[in-house]
Amino acid sequence: MENHIILVRPAPELKEQALSYRREHFQHGEEIIYGSELFDKTESYEEWLSNVTRNTDPKTVNE
Repeated sequence: MENHIILVRPAPELKEQALSYRREHFQHGEEIIYGSELFDKTESYEEWLSNVTRNTDPKTVNE
């Protein structure tokens, strides 16, 4: 049986799953979530989601 990774764009309805993942990550001593667009540094999921969403558009991407 093959394992596949499915990438899912962050969304408001995934908030609790994302926060649970972050808590578990930190509980295991990992302080950095590589490739998370600062999810490990941003307290507000909504703020993080807004930044991630803006970064998908070349007109609003954070330099």
